[in-house]
Amino acid sequence: MTPICSTSKYWTGRPSVVSVSVLIALFFVLANSGSALDYWHPTAHYIFPAGGQQGTTVEFKVGAQFAYENAQFDMVGDGIEAVDQIQEIETLRLRAPLLTKPLSMKPESYPRDFAGNVKIAADAAVGQRYWRFWTSQGVTPTRIFVVGDLPEVIEEEIEGAPIPQAVTLPVTVNGRIYPREDIDIWTFTAKAGTTYRLEVAARQLGSPLDMRIEILDPDGRRVDEAIGAENADPTIHFTAKTSGIHQVALNDVKFSGLLDYVYRLTLTETTHVDWVYPLGAQRGSSVKLQAGSNGRDREVLTSALQIPQRAPAAYRHVVRSAGRVANSVFLEVGDHPEQLEAEPNDEWNSLTAPPAVAPTVLNGRIAKRGDRDVWAFQAHQDEKVVLDLLASRLGSPLDSVIEVLDGAGEALAEADDGGGGTDSRLEFTPPADGVYYVCVRERFRSRGGPGFAYRLHLGLKAEPNFTLALGNDAMTLKRGEKGNINVSVQRYGAFKGPVRLTVENVPPHLVISETVLPADKPSVAIPVEVKEDAPISGTRLRVHGTGEHDGYRLTRAAVRPAPRGEQPLDNLIVSIALSTPFTIKSAGLYHTRGARGGTLKFPFHIERNGFKDPITVTIAGKQRRHLQGVIGKPVVVPAGISDFEYTFYLPPNMEVSRTGRVLVTGIGVVEEPDGSKHTLAFSHNDWAQLTLQTFAGRLSLTLNRGSIQLGPEKEATVRFNVTRGVGIDVPIKLELVTPRHISGISADPVTLEAEVSQGEFRIRAAKKAGAFNRGIFNAPLMVRATGMLEDGYVVDEAFLDVVWSTEASPAVAAAEK
Repeated sequence: MTPICSTSKYWTGRPSVVSVSVLIALFFVLANSGSALDYWHPTAHYIFPAGGQQGTTVEFKVGAQFAYENAQFDMVGDGIEAVDQIQEIETLRLRAPLLTKPLSMKPESYPRDFAGNVKIAADAAVGQRYWRFWTSQGVTPTRIFVVGDLPEVIEEEIEGAPIPQAVTLPVTVNGRIYPREDIDIWTFTAKAGTTYRLEVAARQLGSPLDMRIEILDPDGRRVDEAIGAENADPTIHFTAKTSGIHQVALNDVKFSGLLDYVYRLTLTETTHVDWVYPLGAQRGSSVKLQAGSNGRDREVLTSALQIPQRAPAAYRHVVRSAGRVANSVFLEVGDHPEQLEAEPNDEWNSLTAPPAVAPTVLNGRIAKRGDRDVWAFQAHQDEKVVLDLLASRLGSPLDSVIEVLDGAGEALAEADDGGGGTDSRLEFTPPADGVYYVCVRERFRSRGGPGFAYRLHLGLKAEPNFTLALGNDAMTLKRGEKGNINVSVQRYGAFKGPVRLTVENVPPHLVISETVLPADKPSVAIPVEVKEDAPISGTRLRVHGTGEHDGYRLTRAAVRPAPRGEQPLDNLIVSIALSTPFTIKSAGLYHTRGARGGTLKFPFHIERNGFKDPITVTIAGKQRRHLQGVIGKPVVVPAGISDFEYTFYLPPNMEVSRTGRVLVTGIGVVEEPDGSKHTLAFSHNDWAQLTLQTFAGRLSLTLNRGSIQLGPEKEATVRFNVTRGVGIDVPIKLELVTPRHISGISADPVTLEAEVSQGEFRIRAAKKAGAFNRGIFNAPLMVRATGMLEDGYVVDEAFLDVVWSTEASPAVAAAEK
């Protein structure tokens, strides 16, 4: 850990561990209470691991900003039981490559880790759950946690070159691309002729990771690679040509990487089902289900499936291949009769099947390029027929067009889904009694295949119904403030009326009136008002809507829309928050010079606005620019004191003659009249600039070699030279710093007196050493030189590579005899 020192009587607490590599100036904002009210609103950046296996308890880390003690945690969904609070732990900070312009000028966040755990039931449904947290300053929107059914492993993150980690299939790997330019390598033993599937989940978890995945065979030759598309994660199918250890290499396409670059990689050797046919069935019926893969080695599985009488509308079916679970699919299940297409059915005048009678469901697929399906149906004059085709809504790639023909084959009506993930729907009023035809085709004649399936609902009229969607799942308000719960409606069939909205679980300190969503409106805002005497708290609310049609009452819950088959979120949290009473501003505008590898102090002023208690000031978690390795130590400003100094350490690898910005945060505890205590923060958020121009360091450390050879119980000597700048006439302490994942290497610290500039290190190796005690040195050792000054300190660093030899030392050889 970098030594931190100051003569300020206010310095206290442990050093900050904010890290990375290049900052060139300090930017502070003249903040005021009215200009940045939400800048210190709590923020959730990640959960790691981002999922867990059924029947296990998962210890996780939440990456958060402005989440202090007593942060309330909420994970919702069936089959899980999570902690109510998350507790701060040490945040992993790894040394990253130097970052230069223009990337170094972008905003950056530095979340801190908070620990918690969740118990997952053995029978918990596979799929997404939702989590969030809240503090006295607000609530975060929900993010995703995944319940899986395969064994899981968690990456042990390290610095330096990647070290391959072996896994046994099937498995789900939880990893992060961190630090920047990181590459993760996972290995598994493949069998020649066996097909494997590798599927990444990152963007779908809310991760910024744009993943590239590469497969290498035992000879290091590339087998396959894939890059995620916009807002999509990559998947690879490949058949191993040779047996042996294969490598899976993962990295961000731009070689970025931070703590929130979280991913889940699932590796299986079972055929993955990409499509099924038919896409659904009638309750209580038996259906012959075909399932297939879109991979290079396509495989079609056929099985007889009995649909339960009480199956849900989205029925989950687990497909098995060779006695092993392949994956789950969802089928649409209903109560109407069903038909499967029978070839030939390309032309209206060559059909042999009898006309369908509404209501019924017609199952077909555009099985090849240029294919089209024609269905006959019976209709009566002026009796409206609804033709509702489901394809993309059920996971099919079909871009559909439907057309209604009369008995002579003349077109009467047409509907085109228009692309964009929608499906075709047509309401047709027959001009006379008789048989009519509906033609289904792919919008582009060049597309088609066994997975281009559809379900065409043929009905005299659509069932009257509606669904409600929550527009927000988290809301932060202060006392006396007003807000809105946004709700939208989707009406179906003959239901066209208003919907009366009711909010459940409303506490006395919130004023929420019953609201009506008008018949001619698709959405409405439910007003929420916080009373002036409201306690600082979070409340989970649910919204229900009631509508009437032909004397029948329909009641539906408002939910956050979820992917098909996933559990929807049926609530939102309203958090009552406090405003921070104090503000912090720099005590003037400055342009100053500082030496890299040194320290700088800046004066600040607190506008307390009646707040008299101590305030802890630290580097802010949200920055205008990348911190680049600048760190600072928390300073506690005592009660009643308004002026203080804050000290920054500038790392020795900073570029010279650069300008940048650093923000600070003040943290205080406010006690409410009811005796409750709340931790509040204030962070800069304005553009009043304080610049720093960096120049070369005042201390220089050089080593007589760039690498050393070590082995079990061996030693190596390294000579060093220290050059002092003007005014650095102090003792210099030298110490060996090893990466956190490398063990078994040590050296006694050396102190050079003020008049001495040369010395040597004796570096020792234990019997077992290196990364994971395996004799692997994928990252260099560091020698750090530190001189303590009256107004701070100076630092420089040099690096040593290690070449490991397994040849035993004389002592080891004698012991083995």
